[in-house]
Amino acid sequence: MDIADEFITNFKATGWESNPQEKILEIAKHNSEILKDLLIKIIEEIPEGGTYLDAAFSFLSEENFREVISFTLENIKANGLTHANESAIEYASIQLPQILNPHLGYLSTVKSNQSADFSAWPWRNADSMEIKRLESILKDDSQSTDEKKYAWEALIATSNTEALEVASQYIANIKDREESDRDFFNMYSMAEGFEWEGKEFNKLYNDETYHLCFPKVYFENLEDSWIADVYDDHPTWYQCKQSESNSQIEVEFGGAVESKCGVCGEKLHGLVSLETIPENLGVSGLGKFSLVTCLSCLSWEEYTLSFQHESNGSVESLDIKDNKVEPEFPAVPLVKIKLSIKQLNKRWLFQSWGSSNSRENLNRIGGQPSWIQDAEYESCPKCDKTMKFLVQLDSELPTEDHDEWLWGSGGILYVLWCDDCKISTTLLQCT
Repeated sequence: MDIADEFITNFKATGWESNPQEKILEIAKHNSEILKDLLIKIIEEIPEGGTYLDAAFSFLSEENFREVISFTLENIKANGLTHANESAIEYASIQLPQILNPHLGYLSTVKSNQSADFSAWPWRNADSMEIKRLESILKDDSQSTDEKKYAWEALIATSNTEALEVASQYIANIKDREESDRDFFNMYSMAEGFEWEGKEFNKLYNDETYHLCFPKVYFENLEDSWIADVYDDHPTWYQCKQSESNSQIEVEFGGAVESKCGVCGEKLHGLVSLETIPENLGVSGLGKFSLVTCLSCLSWEEYTLSFQHESNGSVESLDIKDNKVEPEFPAVPLVKIKLSIKQLNKRWLFQSWGSSNSRENLNRIGGQPSWIQDAEYESCPKCDKTMKFLVQLDSELPTEDHDEWLWGSGGILYVLWCDDCKISTTLLQCT
């Protein structure tokens, strides 16, 4: 019996007692040549799938993922949607949307019985021909409102200039439609990182994406740290240490700063401090650039916290309370460390909080945010313009008192930026 057949047989016999997650990761790392065939067999024979299957997609080469998708689509045609074949589409749309390009027409007809319709993510790399097809749906009066919304979502998801122009023309022409329709379009465009400004879309993120590359030892002093356990199990962690040296930028992370929180009066907590600001991040006119927040006050005492940044690197709180509060949950800083930020390959430019399932490194500067709830692009407290996404930090980072820091119940911190006013705003989301 070969390795793949043994995996299938053991799982069918004993289910999760066969340790499928551990075994499939071992196969991915040490017998990668059989991974494609194993995943095809799982999709065919174990239609309920599972997190062990989801974890394995990240280790497929692009060529092998194409073959898995080809089989998956035939499986859908024969057997309908299952958790397993739907997962294959989901992870391809996140990591390698280009392999779905030949199949977008078919995917637009496939509806999910397990969640909602397929998201628009498969259209992230759509070509001009597909954009024309989506445009024809918007112009076809015989198409239902739901079909037009679906096509519009797909156009926005492409982030393509041609597609955005088509989408902007359509939304401009629905001014006499029901308010609920206009609200839907505005909500969805924000979720994809675009703000409708009446005539065109304003992009709310920058394409340059850097991952914060923490060394594994940073987490090893934490009791039962899941990051230390999965550090070698996903490319967004272990590729950090393998990236080319010319893509590295050194940064300081964590610790405390001298500036005081305007809410509680205590020292602010450092997040990321850069001596060199990467180009195309939308940050200009500053020398040293330090992002901060107050772990004690953010979300507990104030929903958001905002800060003014000066060219010399200093930062001051904008949330000034005459009567300082005593935080209900006082916190110590995150452990201070020097690390690097690096650009990984394009496969990891876009990440989903839900689909990462606690495996991926979601600590990023630039790119699209991994929202947990609806998109929250705050208005600048000075000029009132919509701020752009700049940084996100995941939960379970170590604090100076040897605890694991959770943003809320285990969510993500987001840093938004107004370059005109040189103001940052921090907020968090969790489940």
